[in-house]
Amino acid sequence: MRGPDQLGPYPERGKDCERALEDGVLEIVEQAASAGWMREEIWAALSALIHDIRHDDR
Repeated sequence: MRGPDQLGPYPERGKDCERALEDGVLEIVEQAASAGWMREEIWAALSALIHDIRHDDR
């Protein structure tokens, strides 16, 4: 995975992080779809999982 373009905060840091995560997330979605899950339920599950992990303070 690609890291940030520079150290510390900068205006496009959030978008750079999204781009760095995108391929991995899409791969997870493809793997789940290949296993038989419908895309709508995959996206809903990912959204719920992100919420749960974010609020778990890991």
